[in-house]
Amino acid sequence: MVANVYPCTIPVTVHRHEDGAEDPYGNPLHRYTKDKVMVFAVQKGGTPAVTASHPEAAEFDAVVYAPVEAGITDRDRIEVDGMVYELTAPPGNWESNPWFSPGLVECRCKRMEG
Repeated sequence: MVANVYPCTIPVTVHRHEDGAEDPYGNPLHRYTKDKVMVFAVQKGGTPAVTASHPEAAEFDAVVYAPVEAGITDRDRIEVDGMVYELTAPPGNWESNPWFSPGLVECRCKRMEG
């Protein structure tokens, strides 16, 4: 259904989080595997922010509209045009809507520089 209503033609790379081993102190090691996914749309935004506490820090955001079948979770990362973004929350999913089933999830992401 997604291909008919919302054609997924934009390639992104999903860095899927894998539960793995622990370091010598018992902290989980974060490992990611890369997976190519075609998405419907990517909206990039954000402006370099100058704050008193972090004058060099800049926050950039992106919203990725991916098919439900991609299985993206809030522990994954999404690479768009060579930049890796972290999800800020679980993907928004409207599949339980009684009037319309778009077949897409909304992944709100951000990345920091500086």
